[in-house]
Amino acid sequence: MTLDTSSQTRPTHGTIESVDVLVVGYGPVGAALAALLGRYGVSTLVIDKADDILMSPRAIALDNEALRILQATGLADDAFDRIVIPQVRMLCPHVGLFGRVNTRGDIDGHPKLVTFYQPDLERALRALVASHASVRTWLATEMIGFVDEGDCVTVALRESGGRERTVRARYLIGADGAGSQVRKAIGQGFTGQTYAEDWLIVDARNVPGDFDHVEFICDSQRPTPHMVAPGGRTRWEFMLRPGETREQME
Repeated sequence: MTLDTSSQTRPTHGTIESVDVLVVGYGPVGAALAALLGRYGVSTLVIDKADDILMSPRAIALDNEALRILQATGLADDAFDRIVIPQVRMLCPHVGLFGRVNTRGDIDGHPKLVTFYQPDLERALRALVASHASVRTWLATEMIGFVDEGDCVTVALRESGGRERTVRARYLIGADGAGSQVRKAIGQGFTGQTYAEDWLIVDARNVPGDFDHVEFICDSQRPTPHMVAPGGRTRWEFMLRPGETREQME
């Protein structure tokens, strides 16, 4: 690849280490990639600016294709808890049920739809990564710049305490989310459309009843997804209207 390095930070500090692949970001995508690389014995370093797994509620559902990819990394089916979802229902507050998707059954040996608890998945993936001698992880470490050297990339890293380190990698992979610093550094745009909306996500434990599926309350004023998840959890996601805050909803 060809980069305009005029705005890049050229690494100058610390001992230079070498790896085949440097992965920036240790969320589910970065961890799954590291596990896959480790399975093939590829020398890999994974960094993340956080010092531990984030515990805030985020992703909650996986389809059969995502489960197939996790299987390819070597992750066992029972490595993290999941709930198989039999159906997805669409409800209107005025006319009731108007749509239903049957998600029973398997495709290629995997359930069509499951819910999960993201921290559990991340813990399972990190345990798998730790089993591979060819993969190292540096937490509380962020990328501050890199330079394309033609046949490799030289990357400047900074630990939370301020220490700077330099790594030379054959490949640099950005798995650092929507605000990816790697993507921004190479000038790759992020096209698409979104809506500037705030949502309040509630994960409740041991809610009475036999609710076992996913449903969407299709209210134009406040659409609300509602679903069951492992660990005795039930989730609601409430779209906040203009002027509303999380504190008001609580």
